[in-house]
Amino acid sequence: MNKPPIYTSNCTAKSFWQKYEIFDDRLELHTWLGTVKVPFDKIEQVEVFPPVLKSLRLHLQNCLFGLKLDGSDWNEHIVLDKKSGLLRHVLFTPVDPAQFKRVLDEAITRFRGSAP
Repeated sequence: MNKPPIYTSNCTAKSFWQKYEIFDDRLELHTWLGTVKVPFDKIEQVEVFPPVLKSLRLHLQNCLFGLKLDGSDWNEHIVLDKKSGLLRHVLFTPVDPAQFKRVLDEAITRFRGSAP
C-alpha cells in the first residue's frame, strides 16, 4: 500500500495550478506535463530564493540551465539542485517555500539516517 505524502503544497495561481508533495523517500512534482519524481538520494541541495526578477544575478546559472515549473520569476521559490541529470536545477513555487524546505530537509535527514 502506498503511504500518503507527509506534506502537500496544493495548487495555487503562483504554482500555475501544479501540486508538489513530499513523501518519506522522494519528492513528487505534479506538473502539466506529468509527475516528476525525485528520489532523496538524487538531491544535492535545497534552497529558498527570492523572486528571480529581484535576484537575477543569483539565478543566472539556474535560469539558463534549469527547469522553471511555475511563477518563480515573480515569487519566493525553491531551487532544487540534483546530483546528476540533464536538468540539474529545478525551480518551483510551493505555497510556503520556507515551510516546504523545512519539511523536505527533515524528511531527507530521516531518510539518509535510516539508509544502510
